[in-house]
Amino acid sequence: MVRDRFEERKTKGKHRSARRQRQRFTVLLMAGAVTLCLAGAALAYGLWGTNDTHDTDQKTATAAGDAPASSETQNAATGGDNTVAADPSSGYGQLVNRSHPLKNAETYEPDDLVEVAYAYNGNGQLLRKDAAEAMEALIAAFKADYPDLPIYTKSGYRSYALQNTYYTNQISVYGDAYEAATISAIPGTSEHELGLAMDLTIDGSLTAGFEETTQGQWFLAHCNDYGYIHRYPKGSELMTGIIYEPWHFRYVGKEIAADMAAKNVSTLEEYYGLYLDAKDIDNYVPFLQ
Repeated sequence: MVRDRFEERKTKGKHRSARRQRQRFTVLLMAGAVTLCLAGAALAYGLWGTNDTHDTDQKTATAAGDAPASSETQNAATGGDNTVAADPSSGYGQLVNRSHPLKNAETYEPDDLVEVAYAYNGNGQLLRKDAAEAMEALIAAFKADYPDLPIYTKSGYRSYALQNTYYTNQISVYGDAYEAATISAIPGTSEHELGLAMDLTIDGSLTAGFEETTQGQWFLAHCNDYGYIHRYPKGSELMTGIIYEPWHFRYVGKEIAADMAAKNVSTLEEYYGLYLDAKDIDNYVPFLQ
């Protein structure tokens, strides 16, 4: 554009002075210098801007959840250096929930079930042998501290058929299968069917008020020492898919219980890094909040 003007002026102003020509030449030099500066700035921006954009994309991806799992989660899920060898699919640490049902649930029955002492109203409750011995030792320790306070075993091992009875009863009470499943697990997905879970009671009832009692607070504080965990803690309902149950204790063995306590991990889902599938939690959320 500057050159066009120069040619036009050259045609019309042949008689202009040499001074004017020198001025035009100076203008052209300045324009060229400006153009070179702008081109250099554009090139620099292109190089630096690309890197900035790349960095921003990486930060956005990390914020969106593309960053690798924490070392604790990886260790828990894979049996890393800071985690005892634990198998979520078998043994005392087995994970059972709606996304991880018990295999052959309809016919499964542990072969080492024994009766547990301290049963409410003398109704014998069963657990697997190691779990039963640990529960009796746990209750005996409580009795040593509080000999006059009552505590009983209420509900231990359940067959698939018995669990189905509990579940269908809750459906008849609440009129909604999803809500019922947050209170009494769908048969095939209950820890009671493993023979490793026990509900404790003071007077035969199972209520949230148990947490406020001396018994409830003592068992929450000491269960890990005997290989038990409080399986359905408050605030973890969306992880477990089950309502808060301060009375429900699950035997996992001393190693896993101690490891979970050391990591301050509350649920087996967190411990293994294995969470409920969307289909097994989405429709249950309204009843867990």
